[in-house]
Amino acid sequence: MLHLHTISDFYIDKRINKANMIIKATVRRRDSILAALQGKEYTSASMQDKGFGAVMRRAIIPQTQLACDINMLNVQYAESLTALHAAKMELEKKRPFITVVDDMRFPLEAT
Repeated sequence: MLHLHTISDFYIDKRINKANMIIKATVRRRDSILAALQGKEYTSASMQDKGFGAVMRRAIIPQTQLACDINMLNVQYAESLTALHAAKMELEKKRPFITVVDDMRFPLEAT
């Protein structure tokens, strides 16, 4: 019986560890996208400050390209949040519904 529990715990731990690794990778991806997004937003704000009096349309092209990059990063960030929530749900599905706290044994002395 003990051997069966040990094998069961081993496979449960393997499944949970794999799900935890996926969550960690998803969190790293989300954080890196967020850092890139914040950097682009600060760059966009400084470009707007510098180009406040721009007369020629050619001067606005880098700012427009940066706005497109920010939109793409916003979409990637939303997708990474969705992937993180899906990974957390997958972890919950891989955890066992019933956990045995202690195996049933009769006491040696009746009380």
